[in-house]
Amino acid sequence: FYHNDVVARALRQNLQKQETITNKRHLLTDRELEIVVLICKEQTPKEIADALHISEKTVHVHKRNILTKLEVKSSIGILKFAVEEGLVSVVNGKFVIL
Repeated sequence: FYHNDVVARALRQNLQKQETITNKRHLLTDRELEIVVLICKEQTPKEIADALHISEKTVHVHKRNILTKLEVKSSIGILKFAVEEGLVSVVNGKFVIL
């Protein structure tokens, strides 16, 4: 999905400042990683539920667990995690799912 160049630049600069990136991928289940990718694709909880054949409530439970495990507050924190872990990249001001 497309994002403001300023946001993309700030994310890149923040990542470059970090000397080490803590690998938190191991904290998440395979299902939670699937949901992370779908969140990065800007899918709604209903769209995620339909794609994964689960209830919307289950999507919300997974997202809450992801936020807790990653110690982040919002979908932006999830996106930052996805960039740090190489699940998503910033190319020409837009996020690309890898």
